[in-house]
Amino acid sequence: VQALPLVMIEYARAMGNSLGSFKEYWEIINQYTVLQGGFIWDWMDQGIASKIDSKDVWAYGGDFGGPDTPSDYNFCLSGLVQPDRTPSPALKEVAKVLQPVAFDALDLVKGRIRICNRYNFCSLGHLDFSWSLTADGVEVQQGLLSTHGFDDVTPGNSEEVIVPLPRRPFAWSLPSLMGGCHEYHLLLRARCRHGCTSIPAGHEVAWEQWPLASDEWAPASQPGIGRPPAGEAPLVQQASAAIVVTAGKLVASIDASTGLLSSLSLSGFEILAAAVTPNFWRPLTDNDYGAGLQTASGQWRFAGKEAVLVRGPEVFNGRLGPKIQVDLSVGTQRAKLSVSYDICEAGVLVAGALSPLYGKPSELGPPRVGFRGSLTAGLVDVEWFGRGPHESYIDRCSSACVGHFRGSILGQTFKYLRPQENGNKLDTRWMALLARPGSSPCAGLLVAASG
Repeated sequence: VQALPLVMIEYARAMGNSLGSFKEYWEIINQYTVLQGGFIWDWMDQGIASKIDSKDVWAYGGDFGGPDTPSDYNFCLSGLVQPDRTPSPALKEVAKVLQPVAFDALDLVKGRIRICNRYNFCSLGHLDFSWSLTADGVEVQQGLLSTHGFDDVTPGNSEEVIVPLPRRPFAWSLPSLMGGCHEYHLLLRARCRHGCTSIPAGHEVAWEQWPLASDEWAPASQPGIGRPPAGEAPLVQQASAAIVVTAGKLVASIDASTGLLSSLSLSGFEILAAAVTPNFWRPLTDNDYGAGLQTASGQWRFAGKEAVLVRGPEVFNGRLGPKIQVDLSVGTQRAKLSVSYDICEAGVLVAGALSPLYGKPSELGPPRVGFRGSLTAGLVDVEWFGRGPHESYIDRCSSACVGHFRGSILGQTFKYLRPQENGNKLDTRWMALLARPGSSPCAGLLVAASG
C-alpha cells in the first residue's frame, strides 16, 4: 500500500470564539509524516465597514437590503483576524501550536530538556534561548542557555540542554521564598537574536512551560480563607428576614426567603450591589447556536435567577465559624443545589453541590455552574494567578501560560463581531478585584478557589 500525503480542508474553524482542540489535531499530525496539515477556515472576518444608526460597525449578513434579502447572517465572520486585522485570541493558539521549535521535558528534576527543530530549511543558530523559574506566577530566577552547537541542529533534529535550576528545596536556595510553600513553573523561550525587515530582534518564536513539584517540607498555600483569625467568636443573629453574621469588621447577611448571600459589608461599606445568585448560563458562541444549545440547554438560562428555597437556612458550627446551609430547587426538572456559607473575619467561603435531574434525552446539562453577583462601583482593575494574559478555555489553552497577571477589568473582554462568550481565564487559583488607591473605602475583593 502506498501512503499518499494528506492535506485536510477546513479541519479547524475559527468562527467567533472557537478553534477548540487545535493542539490535539497537531499532536496527531506531528505523529504521522503522511499528514501535512490543513486549511483553517478562515483567515479574516469578512465584515464591511459601515455606519448603522449613526454608529461605525463592521456590517455582515442581515445588515443589507430589506428583511426578505437572502443572507447567511454572520457565517462570513470566521477568521483568525478581524476585518481591520485585529488578531483574535485563537490566532495566539495557532501561533503556539505551530511554533517552529518544540520542547520535550526529559527529566525536570535535573532540568534536562530536549529542543527540537521544526523548521524546514534553517538551523536553530539564529535563536537565543532563555529560562525562567516562577513561584506563584512571579519570576524568582532566570538565565540564558548556552547555544553552542545550535548551528548544527538542522531541520528535524534536536539538542539536549540542562537548565541550571537552583538546588531543591528552592526556598533554601532563594531566601525570598522562605516562610511558605509555593507553586513552581519552569518556562523556556526562544527568541530571534537578530532582527530583519519584518521581525524585530528579540521576537519570541516559541516557548514551553512545565509545572514543577512543590518543596516537600511544607504544604502548598494560596491566598484565601485557610483558618479563622484569632479573636472574638462571630455573632449570629437570626430574624425572620435574614440571618446576619458579624465577624470582626465583616458583616454577612443570608436572606431567609431566598437562601442567598444578600449583603456583605466591611467596616460599614457595602460590597455587594445585588445578591450572589447561582448561575448556570453564559453567553452562547456561534458554535453553540450551530449545535442548538439555546434549545437543548435552555432550561438552565434563568434557573439560578428562578431558584426556589426548599430547605433552610440552617446554622451549624463549621470549621471556620458559623456555617449556614440551604437547599435550592433549580431548573425545569427541579434539580437540587445545596449551598453552604462558611463565615469568619477573613471572608465568606461559598460552596455548592449540584444534583442535576434530566428529563428528556434532548435536554443537556448547564453550560456553566457557578455563582454571579454585582459589586458596588469602584473596583476597576483585576489581578490574578492562573492562565493569561489573554482568554483561555478547556479546549484552547496551550497559548496561555500560568502566571501572575494584572490589568483593567474592561481589558479582559474581547469584542467578537457578533457578541458572545469571551474573556474566560482557565485554571485561575485566585483573583483580586481592585479599586484605584484612595478612590474607594474598599481596596478590593479577593476571590480564591478552594479544594
